Amino acid sequence: MIVLDTNVISELMRPQPHPQVLAWVDGLDPVRVAITAMNEAEILHGIARLPDGRRKQGLQQSWDELVAEIFAGRVWPFSSEAAHWYADLLSARERLARPMATADAVIAATVLAHGAQLATRDLADFADLGLDLINPWAC
Repeated sequence: MIVLDTNVISELMRPQPHPQVLAWVDGLDPVRVAITAMNEAEILHGIARLPDGRRKQGLQQSWDELVAEIFAGRVWPFSSEAAHWYADLLSARERLARPMATADAVIAATVLAHGAQLATRDLADFADLGLDLINPWAC
């Protein structure tokens, strides 16, 4: 399974997504693609903070379509197993004096709990966590 990070999802919602990212995603088996509930929360927050209008409505519609068509049944919650990974990840980063954003830690922990890969442009944010990372912009 491959989990799409928020920046990949956001790219797919753009009027003209980066051709390399689009080609990479188009080559995936949709049943092997998932997102985390934290990714969904980040996207929904980004939409909710926009002023009412066509742009907000369009993004909400794009999001609803992505969830229905691509991620249906594959939005992974933050589980007890992920909570253990989360605690280990944050404490390891604290020992290295390399703090990590809570949202990134939740995403990483969820991916690790499922033994999945993470597709992201933010490789540095997820470095040294034992994740199998993919950069769709470089594929």
